[in-house]
Amino acid sequence: MSRCLAVVLVLIGLTVVGCASGRGGSERGIEPTVARLGSIPNEKLAGVIVDLAAPQVVDFATMIQRLSDARVVCVGEAHDNLEHHLLQRDVIEALLKQRGQLAVGMEMFQNHQGEPLDAYTLRGETDEKTFVRNVDYYGTWGFSYSLYRPILDAARAAKLPVVGLNVKREIVRKVARGGLKSLSTEECAAIPEVDTGNAEHKEYVLKRFGGHEGRGPMSAEFFYEAQCLWDEYMAESAAAFLRKPGNEKSNMVVVAGNGHIEYKFNIPDRLAKRSGLAVKTVVAIHVEKDEKLDFTELLKSGIADFVVFTGPPAAAEERPMLGVGLGEAKEAADASGAKVTGVSLESVMPDSPAAEAGLKSGDVIVRLADTEITSATDVRYALEGHKIGDTVEVTALRDGQRVEVMVALKAMKQE
Repeated sequence: MSRCLAVVLVLIGLTVVGCASGRGGSERGIEPTVARLGSIPNEKLAGVIVDLAAPQVVDFATMIQRLSDARVVCVGEAHDNLEHHLLQRDVIEALLKQRGQLAVGMEMFQNHQGEPLDAYTLRGETDEKTFVRNVDYYGTWGFSYSLYRPILDAARAAKLPVVGLNVKREIVRKVARGGLKSLSTEECAAIPEVDTGNAEHKEYVLKRFGGHEGRGPMSAEFFYEAQCLWDEYMAESAAAFLRKPGNEKSNMVVVAGNGHIEYKFNIPDRLAKRSGLAVKTVVAIHVEKDEKLDFTELLKSGIADFVVFTGPPAAAEERPMLGVGLGEAKEAADASGAKVTGVSLESVMPDSPAAEAGLKSGDVIVRLADTEITSATDVRYALEGHKIGDTVEVTALRDGQRVEVMVALKAMKQE
């Protein structure tokens, strides 16, 4: 069973959702829709859209029309499912055509990264390689950039503002370890007021993410506070953008993980409270071929305004790796005395492509194929353009001397 749908069925029994919360569809009309959905083989459910309020199966154009009365539309995802990101792109393009003034809020970027985001999508001043480097994409997010390329390409083509919604990771981690009370005065001043009083949301979070009870008596409480901070900060980032002079008529599509959108008591309700705007939600749920689905429970669950079924994520492709441990950016001098910035190799795995090519721990990589290397992000980005079996030239500095080697890429553990 897909993780998302499993959560729906678990939570029904906890009265977190459904009729008890007033979020689900009415009993009236459920049976015909259940019958219709049940007549569709799982392998043909991909692309089927359900309006949970009706409840009824609708097409994409109808969903877009029914989203038209909301200034903000939150579209959820499983981070590793490309189909979900293509859906998000399609919603962005359709709402842009319908409304004209649109911004995209993304969990994947932090709120302080506004300038590099604007330079890339709004003004078109930087290329993709520079953009990925400027936002330290792999340092702050980590999922393959290729998954989010369709969204960012669409935003760039239409010159749309992309708003980084997320809080700095180090603050969330600090709260997860010691709670909100562990934050300094300066850190508290940098975050909005955080509401931790929703019992339904707390039960949902601890059931969905779980696994924290054995890490100390306060672990679950601190984890929940961190999740609330995460949701509250993203909601405030979106609301703050929409409050800015000139943005009063702007609409926004929020792109975030399903766990920040399901049942609305995370980003959507917090955003509605902070902005006073109508917010609607779309959740993408992938379906396995042999999965047994309980459509009655799903239609009563109130997981979102609309559910879009998709296929499962493509099998994770083995990715080409060097087989090294990457260190920090480091400035080194070449034989001429010129200063060069690169990334040091903290370790080289035995029998790895890097080892077979002659790279050693302590080497400083300054170039990989046609990409100058100044950060670990540059290495990840450069490798994304290649496949297993490709041979790439790597230039490194070793004791002041340039070393150029040809590396035959293999599937290895992630750098």
